[in-house]
Amino acid sequence: MLVTPQKLLAMFLAVYALLAISYIHETPYRKSGCLLTRFSNERQQDIGAPDERQHTNYIRHLAKERAFPVFRPGSVDLYETYQSHQPPLYYLLATPIEMAVSGNETAEKWGLRLLNVFLGGLVILGIYWGIKRFTGNEHVALFSAGFTGLLPMFLALSAAVTNDMLLFVLVVASMNVIAVGWDKGWSLRQCLLAGLVLGLGLLTKSTAVLLFPVLLTAFLLRKDKRPALWHAAATFALAILIALPWLIRNQQLYGDPLAIGAFQQASVGNLPYAEAVTRAGGTLSYWFSYVFVLGLQGFWGVFGYFDVFMPPPVYWVLGFIGLAALVGFLLRWSKADAGEKQVHWLTLALIACVSAGFISYNLSYFQAQGRYLYPAIFALASLAGFGVWGLAGGNVRRFWTFGGAWLGLLFVLDMYVAQWLLPIAFSAMENCQ
Repeated sequence: MLVTPQKLLAMFLAVYALLAISYIHETPYRKSGCLLTRFSNERQQDIGAPDERQHTNYIRHLAKERAFPVFRPGSVDLYETYQSHQPPLYYLLATPIEMAVSGNETAEKWGLRLLNVFLGGLVILGIYWGIKRFTGNEHVALFSAGFTGLLPMFLALSAAVTNDMLLFVLVVASMNVIAVGWDKGWSLRQCLLAGLVLGLGLLTKSTAVLLFPVLLTAFLLRKDKRPALWHAAATFALAILIALPWLIRNQQLYGDPLAIGAFQQASVGNLPYAEAVTRAGGTLSYWFSYVFVLGLQGFWGVFGYFDVFMPPPVYWVLGFIGLAALVGFLLRWSKADAGEKQVHWLTLALIACVSAGFISYNLSYFQAQGRYLYPAIFALASLAGFGVWGLAGGNVRRFWTFGGAWLGLLFVLDMYVAQWLLPIAFSAMENCQ
């Protein structure tokens, strides 16, 4: 390598931050317009980042009322309040910013969105530290960190007001805690730290419940480093105890500790599963022609309210590269030692749990947005990194030749999205008649 790992990581973070700021600048904030895929000139109240308006309303309510909002399915302002069922941690973190900007919408836009740019930086750092701790392979760790920061959809999420980024931070933090537990052993302190992170996850988004089976898998995989039974029990008990006040509140308000029923009622405008299958022409067509294809496109990047697409050839090229990386990952798997294979099993468990949640959601409503797979970003970035490592046959020079070309392509794509695609698309949407 021509530069030190520390300098390369700093460069990745700087490029990520500058690109995210470009996305912030180009993405409308609380502005109306016409959505491109609705085939109608009817103006919508918001065209920027999905659900951003409603997340901001939650934060505004906290700053003004000093109390948590309550989701009311029959409310006349349901469009403005359909995120009011969400757990509170992200909104509490953002409220001081809202109080500081004091009604200045431009300052609000930049302050709240930059918070998530910072959180995205923590995700990138956590992926680097975690993969390096798990495997000792600094090259794969560096590539995986850079890959994450250059994903167009990750940048779009970083440039929006959403509780997703804090969830990603906590998922990545949990993987780092597991890495230390596998390395040094599961002391009571380490188990309680895992429980703390898991509990904070539950206070951020109900999706964090998927970390329970992942953590259990981590406890069971390493036979030589399994925690004592009561230490493991303390982990899950602490997580539930931390989230318990909120879970009790949800039970009292919605009859559901995770407010999943409320969340489904909050799915404003989503197409029900049965109707989506009928429109798709059958169950197989629904899953393979719609959910799978659009899910992959959404993973790489579909912007606005899932209506600003990159040109189709871009998705084909990225899909081919992703398939090549998967082949490389399988090649690497065949040569990996037992310890590395355990890491891969753990990351695959995370991907499986998040994918199960994605499938479950699409069994209720048509929501093939690949951004819903991002809670598994640690595992997906690791798979990409080891995929390139496998294609390179473990040769460092070839690894950075292949990996550098992939990262370079993503950088060019990000520049195209930020400087060309988003300005043109959002300008047309804002100025529709």
